Amino acid sequence: MKKYDIKTANLEFKNLLSGPAPVGRILNYIYLVGTIGLKHKNGNRTTNLQNGVGYAWTTEFMIGLGLVSLGSPVGNAFKLELTDVGTELFALMEKNYKSFDEGSTNASIDRVRKQIQSCNPRLFDSFKNAFINSYPFKILREFLLENGFYYKNSREFINNLFEIVKNQYDSDTKPYIQESRTTTGENRVPSLLQLCKVFNLLTENGYLQFDEFEIVKIDFQEIDREYNKKELIAAEAEERALIINSTKDLISMYGEDGNVIVSAIVRNSSLQTKFKHNLTIQQKGKCVVCGMEHKELLIGSHIKSSATSDVVEKIDHNNGLLLCCNHDKLFDRYLITFDADTGRIKISKDLTVADIKRLNLSENFSLSEELLTKERQDYLRLHNTKYEELEKSRKHK
Repeated sequence: MKKYDIKTANLEFKNLLSGPAPVGRILNYIYLVGTIGLKHKNGNRTTNLQNGVGYAWTTEFMIGLGLVSLGSPVGNAFKLELTDVGTELFALMEKNYKSFDEGSTNASIDRVRKQIQSCNPRLFDSFKNAFINSYPFKILREFLLENGFYYKNSREFINNLFEIVKNQYDSDTKPYIQESRTTTGENRVPSLLQLCKVFNLLTENGYLQFDEFEIVKIDFQEIDREYNKKELIAAEAEERALIINSTKDLISMYGEDGNVIVSAIVRNSSLQTKFKHNLTIQQKGKCVVCGMEHKELLIGSHIKSSATSDVVEKIDHNNGLLLCCNHDKLFDRYLITFDADTGRIKISKDLTVADIKRLNLSENFSLSEELLTKERQDYLRLHNTKYEELEKSRKHK
């Protein structure tokens, strides 16, 4: 079974399988961390959290899920801080927050799913995305790929998963006391399974049936890191070689006698995939215009076209925006642009009012301030100039 290097994320075995950590409690804790604050400490806490200390196993699991991290010490405890992912979930639930159900029964799981969707429809998708990109889910997926997706006996599955993950990731060589609830799969695996149920990846009715189709198709290869400049330059060189070879092949097939223009436009998926991957991480996996999150419908769109960019410009993430298919096409055809100074969208007069509505465009839209780096503004100025030139010619049609 593939093993992940969890040390690079400062995680331990206890962060991968920890319970009880009901889904509702995880969300309640995110809200508490974002508002009044919450602390982590092994052991002592009051049941109503009056001492500001959360249930330790829940907070350990939240660290593993990438939702919180340990901050500065407060007495004999540690302040919990929201990660970028945790901050995003907090922002989605903050306005309409109501305490989430912290039960673990099937009825409670159904309730908390409805509560999530009722609080904010985007919260469900964002929480699911955070979960499937976490190490606990990645490790579960590796287990399922190797051992199958259907289990007649849930207890046997839980204990097998626990033992395998413990053997792979636990550095503590001391034998486990099986009578202790905190050292058995029955206590520490169900929290992971409850998340799978909430996100409709698992059905449990005496047996366990994981959604093989959904889990297999999830692709988070290389999602933990961005490609560096050296790797991107190598991919660009590979792309250039392919273009040259493809051009030679066309010339050999069709000849070059002055009457035939041979044009080879070969987009190497290696370079474009890496470029898009970096934009996906930096721009949180969403079309910057409409918020589309389906990755197959998202494109790493160059601001200065790839064809006219040099090696550095072609791989520079500042020369890119993550856009859905529709908005990429509009941007590529200079039917929209974004003001380099303010980020405000400009929409071509060639688009009708009906088209603008269908394309989910608004003249009030602006790129977020964090996207307006000095480098990206320089690229946008080139795009703005081309847009204005074409817009003048369009007015005379």
